[in-house]
Amino acid sequence: MVEDYIRQGIAKHINKDYFGAIIDFSEALSLSPNDSEVFFLRGVSKYYIEDYDAAITDFDSALKLNPEYNECFYYRGNSFYKLEKYENAITDYDKVLQYEPDNSRVFFIRGLTKSFLMDLEGSNADFQKAADLGLPEAKEVIRKNKLG
Repeated sequence: MVEDYIRQGIAKHINKDYFGAIIDFSEALSLSPNDSEVFFLRGVSKYYIEDYDAAITDFDSALKLNPEYNECFYYRGNSFYKLEKYENAITDYDKVLQYEPDNSRVFFIRGLTKSFLMDLEGSNADFQKAADLGLPEAKEVIRKNKLG
């Protein structure tokens, strides 16, 4: 039964029926309230409807159950970023990089986040690391900064 709700929720999420997915994931959680993956999945659906505070609550619940759930840190960081809670976002991106030290996209978004905090040295270092790891967007930002 729980698995059915999870499967339905995933299918709805894939089809961009985020509200339907949230309902199915909520049903799954009513039957299995200690499932970190379902909290994560529901949080991601909430993220996609731009309900960032509710998404953070679900990511917090998932992390309470599984403190090393790395994808939660990434999406929670993105949610904080969208809410302009940049220090919190950086803390979560730092966590992701502990587990994935070669994640160019996280270096890039952490660089963007640091730029909003006027940490230009840190921002440039993150863009450079992302570029060194092969991310084209980071190379473009560095090129524009040199021209700027």
